[in-house]
Amino acid sequence: MKKLSKVRCFESLENRLPMAGNVSVALEGSLLKVNGDNLANEVTIAQNVAGTIVVRGLNGTSINGLPQVTLRNVALNALDVRMAGGDDRLTINTLRAANDVEVDLGAGNDTVRVAGSNIGANLKVIGLHGIDRANLTGSRVGVDAKIDLGLDRGVANVSSTIIGYNLDVITELANDQVTLNAVTAGGTVTVDTKAGSDAISIVALDALLLGIQTDAGADSVTLQNVRTATDLEINTGVGADTLRMTDVNAGKSIKVSTDADNDTVRATRVRAAEDAVFEGGDGVDRLFGSAQISGGVKKEIKDFEFVL
Repeated sequence: MKKLSKVRCFESLENRLPMAGNVSVALEGSLLKVNGDNLANEVTIAQNVAGTIVVRGLNGTSINGLPQVTLRNVALNALDVRMAGGDDRLTINTLRAANDVEVDLGAGNDTVRVAGSNIGANLKVIGLHGIDRANLTGSRVGVDAKIDLGLDRGVANVSSTIIGYNLDVITELANDQVTLNAVTAGGTVTVDTKAGSDAISIVALDALLLGIQTDAGADSVTLQNVRTATDLEINTGVGADTLRMTDVNAGKSIKVSTDADNDTVRATRVRAAEDAVFEGGDGVDRLFGSAQISGGVKKEIKDFEFVL
């Protein structure tokens, strides 16, 4: 008799792909706390006109072990988000907070988007290690907004937003990108990208004062349709930098310093009510459009080669 061969059957094991993690949500009085884990979390936080807040997990992320958590009729005072490790994605839509919103992205390549929200006091977004991206759009911040994207590459975009007082955008050592478009600030706007070959674009800005510091690296800075009630100061640091200024008006003074290396400045309709001072540094610095620069009290241009 022919001997039957044994057939081995195996039960399929559960999916061993990395989980997207669990995010904990707790409402403590009028403070909403959201805490991620060290996996790649993807979360949206949205509020409707009735005050209901829905915290939803996407792409496998759970919220308190569930697909989503709904909090009804919330008079939100503050939001505190701590995403921890992992490559996280956080979206905050149409949120209304009477006071502060703080987002700590933690380590990892993280993305945060705040859209259509009304924050009564301060907004703070803090990155750590990894390529971090922050997008603030169509929102109002009652006092100060700070975006600090940590030690690695940062991409920050603020658009169609009103800031009550100060806006600070800070990046660190890599090749960073900062874009401000249609932003109004009642106080000082500061962009500090530190080292690296950085790209800064500021279009349609209205602020009390604007300060830009790019530090070392071959940086590109573009200003178009920018108005300050007081001063505007730009320091591009060491490196072969390019600065373009079009329709830029300061209620008091403009000061531009390009520091060392071969820099290029292009000016079109640049006006200061008081002093307009442009200082080149070591190297061959070229200024296009010197006749387009005007200072109501003083116009001083040093260490530049004039190009028509």
